[in-house]
Amino acid sequence: MAGLVMTHNLYLQSAAAGRSGGRMLAIGIGGILAYDLNLYTLAFLLPPVSPDLFNIRGAANAITVPLLLLSAREAWVARVQVSRQVVFHTLSFSIIGFYLIAMAALAYGLRLAGGSWGLLLQVSFLFATTILGLVVLVSPRFRGLLRIQIAKNFFAYKYDYRQEWPRFIATVSQTGTSAGTLQERVIKAVCAVVDSPGGILFIPEDNTLAPAAEWNLRASSVAPLPADNALVRFLANRQRIVDFDELRSDEGDYDDVSLPYWAIADQRFWLGVPLIHIDTLAGFLVLERSVFERALNWEDYDLLRTLGRQAASYIAESSTQVALDEAGKFDEFNRRFAFIIHDVKNLVSQLSLVARNAERHADNPAFRADMVATLQNSVGKMNDMLARLAPRVGARGEQQPEQFSLVDLLDQVVAVKRHAHQPLTLILAPEDMRRDDLAIVGESGRIEQLLLHLVQNAIDASEPGAPITLIARRQADWAQIDITDNGSGMSQRFIAQELFKPFRSTKPGGFGIGAYEAREIARSHGGRLEVESEEGAGSTFRIVLPIATMSQAVAAQ
Repeated sequence: MAGLVMTHNLYLQSAAAGRSGGRMLAIGIGGILAYDLNLYTLAFLLPPVSPDLFNIRGAANAITVPLLLLSAREAWVARVQVSRQVVFHTLSFSIIGFYLIAMAALAYGLRLAGGSWGLLLQVSFLFATTILGLVVLVSPRFRGLLRIQIAKNFFAYKYDYRQEWPRFIATVSQTGTSAGTLQERVIKAVCAVVDSPGGILFIPEDNTLAPAAEWNLRASSVAPLPADNALVRFLANRQRIVDFDELRSDEGDYDDVSLPYWAIADQRFWLGVPLIHIDTLAGFLVLERSVFERALNWEDYDLLRTLGRQAASYIAESSTQVALDEAGKFDEFNRRFAFIIHDVKNLVSQLSLVARNAERHADNPAFRADMVATLQNSVGKMNDMLARLAPRVGARGEQQPEQFSLVDLLDQVVAVKRHAHQPLTLILAPEDMRRDDLAIVGESGRIEQLLLHLVQNAIDASEPGAPITLIARRQADWAQIDITDNGSGMSQRFIAQELFKPFRSTKPGGFGIGAYEAREIARSHGGRLEVESEEGAGSTFRIVLPIATMSQAVAAQ
């Protein structure tokens, strides 16, 4: 009794502003004390204590716990944040529970009213209603409506941005063939925000904005829009979401904008979302109508505009990367073409020499045979050059690495270049070195090209009749070829700053890429190209290549 009096006084003495919480507290504590008062009063007047009242005392106290929690809601409710997912799943399970209870009650009524057919009707009804409940539960329309009702009645904002933004990025960043192209992923990510089942992406093409990709929306009548179309200008200048329903009913502030002919009659077209990148229209999205009727407010429009800007940055970055890839392909083609031109120049010099000698030695059978061999060799090299210009093909076409003797290749190069410079000598060190001692693995055509470049440079730098020597030797696991001339030589500054720079040449009519290409060929074979030179005293170009190992030889075979 004293506890009840104190509870009553506590409620009366509490401030009027806090009485809502105090009322729940007073009812909860008063309920506990009132139950105990009745329990002990009955035990005193009608002993012994009732076992039922005593056993149920804990349950009675538990019933008052929610009242005690509600009394402190100003202290704890403000700190509790329930996510939309939790609310969504809680309501879903609650709806399912009430649905099953209702169906079970109806089934029980059918059993009572059905007589001998009651059990059959009950089982059939429960199975049918369970299937119907599952169909409704997985329905996009039902889920969408439930989300809308949750947003309206439980939260101040319509969207949970902590969930929407990561989901957008995750969708756009998907990889693999099943994920589709970037443009399709962008459409899918934006559609998911407003529960749209599909959409079309328009991007600039010449002087129009043409449909570039679609996702779950087949519309054969969709046509490009001219760049000066009123709708395109509105999206670019006002950067606003266009509601096609408002345009159809001639509502809203859209200036002189009118819908394209393909969007007037087709009610599936719902929204136009501009994709703005650095205040420039990078395209726009046309979204299909959502699976259920929903009203859009400022929050929908702001989120769609923000996602449109982010999507535009993805598309612009992708377009830039594609342009860079294409420029890289053209650069690679131009690079190979420059090397081909240099090789053609060497072939022209060789054929010019044959043509000059043909006037004097045409009657010599040995010369004619040598001339035919030279022409065949030149034609083969030209075919190789054409193959090297083909896309996705490296130097010397599709040639695979092979094992070959570097000495045999040197013999061929000397035989070809001796026509242009008679005092050209090949020396093996030591003289009894076997040809297999300088076996390497690589592309013989490119190594031949490397040797021809350097020998021709030595010839160009030497006076007619001046000796040029090729010395081949083995140093441990490396093959070393020295090409030495007594020509004009080069300064150390020129070697360091000019020699291996492409498109820089001191020769009249030269292309300036022979030394650069020679060094790159040596590097691609795991070797290097070294230079020793002195102005007025000549130069030595040293080629160092790795000797073929046993495993490389087996792989090449």
